[in-house]
Amino acid sequence: MLAAAVLPARALPQSADTSDSPASLEETPFPPAAPGNVGLDPAKVTALSELVARWVEEDRIVGAEVLIVKDRRTVLHHTVGHSDREAGIPMHERSLFRLRSMTKPFTGTAALMLVEEGKLALAAPVARYLPSWENERSGRITVEQLLTHRSGFEQGGWPVPAGSLTELRGVVDTIGAEGPQHPLGERFRYSDANSFTLGALVTELSGMPVERFIETRILAPLGLDDTHIGVPPGAPWADRVHPTYMRDDDGRWTQYWTPADGEDVFPYFRASGGLLSSALDQARWLAAWMDGTRLEGGGRLLSEETAARALTSHRDDGGGGYGYHWEIEGTDPLVFGHGGSDGTLGLAVPEEDLIVIYFTQSRGSGTVDEWKEAVRGLWEDSGEGDSGAEAGAGSVRGVVYAGNGSR
Repeated sequence: MLAAAVLPARALPQSADTSDSPASLEETPFPPAAPGNVGLDPAKVTALSELVARWVEEDRIVGAEVLIVKDRRTVLHHTVGHSDREAGIPMHERSLFRLRSMTKPFTGTAALMLVEEGKLALAAPVARYLPSWENERSGRITVEQLLTHRSGFEQGGWPVPAGSLTELRGVVDTIGAEGPQHPLGERFRYSDANSFTLGALVTELSGMPVERFIETRILAPLGLDDTHIGVPPGAPWADRVHPTYMRDDDGRWTQYWTPADGEDVFPYFRASGGLLSSALDQARWLAAWMDGTRLEGGGRLLSEETAARALTSHRDDGGGGYGYHWEIEGTDPLVFGHGGSDGTLGLAVPEEDLIVIYFTQSRGSGTVDEWKEAVRGLWEDSGEGDSGAEAGAGSVRGVVYAGNGSR
């Protein structure tokens, strides 16, 4: 059930736009605005917030945080349910979530930065940089095939348990020595092995661990101060990281990871899924990519040409789109982003200047795919009725526009 002290979801009246509120401007790079003032249907936005609240009431998720930004204005930011159900801690707007595979675009961006610096080549075989890949099965796999998941590796097909070695490079060496399970370039096959290898390449060619490269060359320049590498002991923000849940054999939500566990399964940074972040920081990240990776103070992470190529689908099997470590959810208009296996999703629609973040800590709930379909009503002409999110059920902390909940 929902935690106490909740407010019913509602659209902010058009006359009550609080975008000039000093407090709001200090707290977010995306000042609040009423949905109608930025061209969104308030009823659709309210229906989406109520949809998520209903998922909590039906025990489909433990908790969630939702953020919708249109024209760089926040039209919805709310939380629902619990951060830690057992401890009775409500979800709050400054929660930190394990991104899992939402880490992949950061690793892909790091590799592309080295491509632009001339240290790495898309068409080059991985074996040029990692000798362990110089063999009959792996020797022809290119850097670009890692980025597009066309290397032939399958998900979970590790030669040794990925957590059994102490360094990322050691795992990648065994991957290359064993070779892919399927023919090179045959088709798209999503695999963490590709991201692990890109991380090892960044480490090898930059002279610093991939996580430090991401931290110093991507997070710091973009001001993503709320995106973190694991949970180090004594981190001042550790109390904002909540447990993650999955259902047990009896169908009950059970904590399967807590911040106290750290990254004990993997004693190194997983280039496929090792970051933690907030909804607001992920909105900043997507906004930077909608701007072609330009930096506020001038300069950019990647050239306009490379950024555009990264958001071009290289998948042709009819199963959806995938660029250079970005999921492409649509091409007319372009919709890009990525999801994470613990129940997180970030989407951006550049043509509409729209960002949608849906973060849960409820692994395997199935709601991420339903959310993808529901939010399409924000940029597609859905005709009569709502956007696929039935209104009238549930309640949430905060209001539609919002940003006035607990931070």
